[in-house]
Amino acid sequence: MVGLRGDDQRSQRDLPLIVASAAALLPKLTPYQDFITFSHSIKRGMEVEPFHLLGQWQAMGYRLADVVEVPGTISHRGGIIDIYPLTSHLPARLEFLGNSVDSIRLFDPLTQRSVSSVAAIAIAPASEVLIPRPGDQPELESILKGIDLTGGRPETRQRLRQELSLLLNGEKLDNKQFYAPLFNRDSLLNYFPRDGLLILDEPESIKQAVADWATKADEWRAEKLEREELPPGLPSPYLTWAELESAIEQKQPLILTAWSITSDQPGHQLSFKSAPSYAGQLPALVKKARETMARKQRLIIVSHQANRLAELLEEEDIIAAPLAEIRQIPPPGSLTLVTGLLAEGWVMNDDTYLLTDAEIFGFSKQRRLLKPRPVPHQRLFIDLTPGDYVVHIEHGIARFSSVTTMCINNNEKEYLVLLYAADDRLYVPTDQIDRVSRYVGAGEQPPVLSRLGTQEWTRTKQRVKESVAKTAQELLALYATREVMPGFAFSADTVWQQEVEASFPYVETPDQMAVQKQVKEDMEQAKPMDRLVCGDVGYGKTEVAIRAAFKAVMDGRQVGMLVPTTVLAQQH
Repeated sequence: MVGLRGDDQRSQRDLPLIVASAAALLPKLTPYQDFITFSHSIKRGMEVEPFHLLGQWQAMGYRLADVVEVPGTISHRGGIIDIYPLTSHLPARLEFLGNSVDSIRLFDPLTQRSVSSVAAIAIAPASEVLIPRPGDQPELESILKGIDLTGGRPETRQRLRQELSLLLNGEKLDNKQFYAPLFNRDSLLNYFPRDGLLILDEPESIKQAVADWATKADEWRAEKLEREELPPGLPSPYLTWAELESAIEQKQPLILTAWSITSDQPGHQLSFKSAPSYAGQLPALVKKARETMARKQRLIIVSHQANRLAELLEEEDIIAAPLAEIRQIPPPGSLTLVTGLLAEGWVMNDDTYLLTDAEIFGFSKQRRLLKPRPVPHQRLFIDLTPGDYVVHIEHGIARFSSVTTMCINNNEKEYLVLLYAADDRLYVPTDQIDRVSRYVGAGEQPPVLSRLGTQEWTRTKQRVKESVAKTAQELLALYATREVMPGFAFSADTVWQQEVEASFPYVETPDQMAVQKQVKEDMEQAKPMDRLVCGDVGYGKTEVAIRAAFKAVMDGRQVGMLVPTTVLAQQH
């Protein structure tokens, strides 16, 4: 059953939505006004001091890095500042002329190459804890004075005094999250507009979950206080149910409350039941579609194969163009086809049918796991152990010995110790580790160590350059020949091709879709094809290959597939 509270006129509008759960509503968040205050835009031509900007972004949670490759990082090189905002798909590179922003370019974090120029970028905080700036000294002092340092262990009091001093001076604090309860006072509802829709799914269950969480948090807090590891009076980082109810009442959003069918709460009872299954029997589906439209019932089909279904229905004189979304309730006696993915369908009140791929085809495509967050490549440095063979770009092949620390000109630094022929040693500063790489040889025999102070390594590099140049000339001649040679132009995709592609169990990723399009475009050109598809395990390379193989077979061509193991051959 559902209960609706609020203005019915508002319920007809496009509303922001929160489906309430204890996990989403419990944590205290940064005050909304503070979030808005810290958020800002940088525009081309703006006058701003670069170092002031760096300090401001660090206060917003951005971390300084040598190279910007992941969201939430910034870097500074002369008159250039790179930043990767959490709200942007790509990082931005700001070039300064003095204190003026001369240009703003988005760039690829992998290649560090510019992608496009923009007039402005929006910068939002990169941390859930926003501490007032040092300039807001009275407010910051007022907050920090609320911490009781009279009790607790001496080492705990000493640590807290040091950290509070760092906070007052605006310096970086590694465990800033510990002080989050002092600065985070809002809930998710404070970020929610007044005309939004809040769905409470089983309010009693939410209340019980909040109570259970509060009990566990209180037990943890009591243990910390007993061991004198937590200062008395430190606020809780979580909201109580009473605080949540108060926040909901203050915001007064449109609330939709859902109870189980056994509840005695007043409301409107929705009659749901399972949708009929057709398991690929499309004639039965067509018959059902005609019956529902004749009875003035609504039939909504949400399918990943909406384009294919539209063609099949059109053959039966049922016209239904695929839609990306439904903006209003379909009229009675209509069939609505939506491109999308749902786990299963249902029938409501015997007048509205919703069918998915699970009912129509007997299976539903699964979503692949999302790509992991990007990781900084400079951290994936070579893991060397003593005895490993390495190559220094300027001095040649050596054997890694150890890491040592030396003090030169009152400057203490770490160095890699590399052993060369004739017991020569080279000390490489760790900040130049990018000039050293692990040795990779073609055979199992250990390499011959280079000699320092000779032209041996220079001559070796020269021979390699000449060999590379020769290979490049051969490849150039080969590709020039391929460009003028006629090839076979494969036909456009057939209906069978669409059916095979629709039968794969996983939803195609954007990368797969792009590669499939490129492969087919290559195949349909009248010249020899030359394309290499690379990807990690599980990213769907086989699915791309099978699609291309089927396209070739449909034009009467043979396909050979080479794989490195018998198991893979059997799987393919």
